[in-house]
Amino acid sequence: MRLLPGSLRAATAALAFALIAAPAATASTIYGPAMSAADVHAMQAQGVREIVVERQAGVSAGDQAAVRAQAGVSYVGPGPLPNTEVDQAPTGRLASAVAALSRNPQVEYAEPNGEVQAASAPNDPFFTQQWALSNTGQTVQNTGGTPGDDIGATYAWPHSTGSGVTVAVVDTGVDSGATDLQGHLVGGYDFIGDDTDTQDQNGHGTHVSGIIAASQNNFVGVSGVAPGAKVMPLRVLDANGWGTFTDVADAFEYAGQHGVRIVNASLGGSSPSQTLEQAVADNPNTLYVVAAGNTDSNNDDPSTPFYPCDLPEANLICVAASDQSDQPAWFSDYGASSVDLFAPGINILSTWIGGQYAYADGTSMATPMVTGTLALMLARNPSLSAAQLKQYLLASVDPAPQLAGLSVTGGELDAAAAVAASHGDQPYAAPGNRGVPTVSGTAVVGATLTASPGSWSRSPAGFSYQWRRCHGACASIPGATGTTYTPSGADQGSTLTVQVTATSPAGSTQAVSAGSAPVGPATPAPGGTDGGTVPALPPAPHPPARRHGITLTHVAVRGGRTVVFTLSARARVRITVRGAGRARSASADVLRLSLSAHRGANRYAVSSLLRHGRLQRGRYALTVRAGNRAVTVTLNVA
Repeated sequence: MRLLPGSLRAATAALAFALIAAPAATASTIYGPAMSAADVHAMQAQGVREIVVERQAGVSAGDQAAVRAQAGVSYVGPGPLPNTEVDQAPTGRLASAVAALSRNPQVEYAEPNGEVQAASAPNDPFFTQQWALSNTGQTVQNTGGTPGDDIGATYAWPHSTGSGVTVAVVDTGVDSGATDLQGHLVGGYDFIGDDTDTQDQNGHGTHVSGIIAASQNNFVGVSGVAPGAKVMPLRVLDANGWGTFTDVADAFEYAGQHGVRIVNASLGGSSPSQTLEQAVADNPNTLYVVAAGNTDSNNDDPSTPFYPCDLPEANLICVAASDQSDQPAWFSDYGASSVDLFAPGINILSTWIGGQYAYADGTSMATPMVTGTLALMLARNPSLSAAQLKQYLLASVDPAPQLAGLSVTGGELDAAAAVAASHGDQPYAAPGNRGVPTVSGTAVVGATLTASPGSWSRSPAGFSYQWRRCHGACASIPGATGTTYTPSGADQGSTLTVQVTATSPAGSTQAVSAGSAPVGPATPAPGGTDGGTVPALPPAPHPPARRHGITLTHVAVRGGRTVVFTLSARARVRITVRGAGRARSASADVLRLSLSAHRGANRYAVSSLLRHGRLQRGRYALTVRAGNRAVTVTLNVA
């Protein structure tokens, strides 16, 4: 774990807004659907006070003043359109004023004068290191990522920041002096000391809380997933990070009985607890978001369970961890029926005790990514039940082939899609390209080339194709808009590429394939060129299907005893062990074997690879090879 010093240490004063219930908004037959009550409340919580009002034509100045007086608003000035004006509500009274104006028969419509902003990055100085919120491919902790492999937080924030939502963090407590959490903490309880002192003596709970709700645009530190939300610290783990299931159950019950809708529990153990399960079952209106565990185990396996992840209650969500390229984290537990989804959990920067910031790895870090997203969803639509929140969250994941079979959804958290789904909105974010399109086939005149769309995030609704002819610069080929293209004489000597456009209701994104080989002349017909009849040839056999490239990552030897690596798909893997410095020949190998490894994280004991034999003391070079990728690491035998 790496600690960063605090940046600017200016505390931010908290502003309290009273949320006043208002009747459901009505729809105008002229202007389309009105702003929802949830939208109005969200703007009120953000401090919006101005209201745009269109009055009926012919309303006198005296009647206008009476309408304003009845609604409790004051006149600001004329509006931008005929028969409109801008009024102002008292602080904290936006929702009731809009409701009162909307009910008046002399008013056509009344809506808050909301703010708009550019979808730019927050000004928090460490935001560029928060790849999970916005992945540009930046290097974090000496590790590069894949652009777009993030939770899409920047697309969700214009619609929700989690304002008005309080989440409980069942953990080691929270550092009350953390600058980025000032104004974001509400009173909680310490179940270890049996008092209200929830000060964090470990750091874990402060880190988790910052991931959820660190302040945004305060020129300090980092941004939380739900920077408008608040955290209720419930301390159940001591300074060493240890606690009991009974304390956790007490905290679960406390949160549920205090009306907290979302609880984060980045903790667990291998033993079941009826008390813990009863606490979850007794509070069906509360969602409990829990960690999958960090032992690289299958939680579906009865011999390697992890609780509370393995609890069967419907109001529980279990989260596994992924890396900067949406690959499963090498340490993360998984389970096709026990784990619900993956979320970023490697190189996660957040708040720490003592005014510091720290990077940390674990499903403990992935879990609050989901908790923060649920806070965004609940703020966007406060009427959602626990079951609906879970339904929309899981239905909106970003499917990824490398995660298939490792969780219920086989996908990665997508906050932008989840928030949009929670309110019935069209998607906020256009598709993202993970892998460029490809062109297959022989590049000769008269042969057929075939385009594949490549790999995309955020489930495009459709693809379109445009083939291009390249002589240095590339130009579109008129009419060549299908998945296949047959080169003509005009293409000879040029290379061909295909531009693929992926489209969703939020927009479209383009990606271009690599160029084909230079187009060659047509293959001469057998039997000569005298124009005579050419005998028909039997159809050529189909070439064997090419396997998709295998991605091999996270190769390491842990503790001198265990080989670990991660694969993007099931593959045949070759492992060799050679004395360090020995020549590269088969006779120099101490071990050569081939085995079938599964998608995701793999672990093999060195002794089992050696058929329980032993290596002499010394340094060895251990090579793992899958597909066309090979990685060599050092094995030290003491």
